[in-house]
Amino acid sequence: MDETIRLSIDSPKQQGFSFSGSAMRFEKSMEKEFKNFYLQQNQWRILTGAIAGLLFFSVMPWLSSSFIALKVMPEIWIMSLGIICPAFLLVIVSFLNIEISIAKYPAIFFSVLVSGIGTIAIGAMLQLEGGVFPYEVLILLTIYTYFFSGLLFLPAALSSLTVMAVYLSMTFFNQSGQFSFSNEFFYLFYANTVGILGCYFSDKSMRSNFINQRKLEDMAQKDVLTGIYNRRFFEENYQRIWRQASRDEKFLSVMLVDVDLFKNYNDYYGHVSGDKCLNLIANTLSALVKRPLDMVARYGGEEFVVVCYNARKEFALSLSEQMCEKIESLNIPHNNSHVTGHVTLSIGAAVVIPDSNFSSEYLLETADNALYEAKRTGRNKVVIKELGDFESKSDPMLQSSANQWAERKTKTIDKGVLEHVS
Repeated sequence: MDETIRLSIDSPKQQGFSFSGSAMRFEKSMEKEFKNFYLQQNQWRILTGAIAGLLFFSVMPWLSSSFIALKVMPEIWIMSLGIICPAFLLVIVSFLNIEISIAKYPAIFFSVLVSGIGTIAIGAMLQLEGGVFPYEVLILLTIYTYFFSGLLFLPAALSSLTVMAVYLSMTFFNQSGQFSFSNEFFYLFYANTVGILGCYFSDKSMRSNFINQRKLEDMAQKDVLTGIYNRRFFEENYQRIWRQASRDEKFLSVMLVDVDLFKNYNDYYGHVSGDKCLNLIANTLSALVKRPLDMVARYGGEEFVVVCYNARKEFALSLSEQMCEKIESLNIPHNNSHVTGHVTLSIGAAVVIPDSNFSSEYLLETADNALYEAKRTGRNKVVIKELGDFESKSDPMLQSSANQWAERKTKTIDKGVLEHVS
């Protein structure tokens, strides 16, 4: 399974389903997530239905041989085994082969239309030879479409009603069997009505389950106080990002962010004000960490961790300095700090291209050591270390105090570095 991680600060709204015509749909990106969730939850039901359809149409010509003219048999075999069965086989293969999993839903829709219209074609051949149209097969296909195919409400109704319309059109242009037509129409109409209602409520229930699961996942991933990712989420995804950077031979940057003398802040202003302060800092950091593969999480207490994929030392330094500047610009009073009269940050960062010489834990330890160095040498600064034999090996540690940020940016940081695309 591809371990590519796509993290984003703003996850899609966990909204209820909305009505667009007769269709229940989420907004576009969330609808795509829901379809993947739906297919995953129902894959065995869909596979079972497709296998049953494949077996049924494989033996249907034998079931029909007692009342079908022998000269029509080749055409029936071609339609059944050469067109309809491959459509069901395509569904089975799409669920068993990960590489073409993107074709699952189109394959299901295609199989329903092909089997329905193919059955009508077989019936037309039978009627031309004086046989009886097996409209019972259409009723079975209607049941399959709504309850076993895996189609959601709108495409299921659309495909089944299309097949019924094709059948009724063929019957209408056939001059014989008017009484039979009325009975068949009633049963087909009834089967579709029951199917539409059942599929509607099933779709509605699955969407509610999807929303509830998203809420539970969100609660498990997010820090209760700040609303950003929690340490558990960070630890679960950090290893995957590390492996991806190792495979792609990309730089990985880790920044540990500490609120300077936050215990003193809590003692002076109280824990309620401390919580508000942490919440404001978390939201500010999140707004700065914008790229899809980057991540910011609460590491513990007054510490945060930022991970940036495909980010060199210059990017990590510039982002760290921006975080420090942004928090300082908030001018949150901190009268119990010997650093300044307002809240500031100390940041320790480490950068590496993951390989066998370094572990993910060592990168974190290096960032932690850099943070300790920033705090030991006065706080309110950034210390960054680069691991490995890179261009900047002669400058493995950079320190930047508050009054040096502007000068350093002007001299060493390209304006477009923060627009770097991974």
